[in-house]
Amino acid sequence: MRALAREVREDGGTIPPGIATFLRALHTAIEPPGFADETPAGHPAIVEITAGEMAGLMGCSPQYVRRLCASGVLRARRAGRLWLIRTDGQGHHDDED
Repeated sequence: MRALAREVREDGGTIPPGIATFLRALHTAIEPPGFADETPAGHPAIVEITAGEMAGLMGCSPQYVRRLCASGVLRARRAGRLWLIRTDGQGHHDDED
């Protein structure tokens, strides 16, 4: 690195084009991604809770919540043995997209 700095000073302060390209690529590779350009604004996060968690919020049994999921009353999907119910992130079930 010191040798490169010495060469740059001796050449009048110019960095060779190959080195400049390499340094730009290295800087781009280690720069953390920006969040503003990557995250779409205005779209709420999709939150899924289990039937047991929904039962606690609704004040009913998990079995009743599973029946509502199976019948399509609650928007839910199966993940193995679990029912995952879509919510708005505040515990309200999601009726529509």
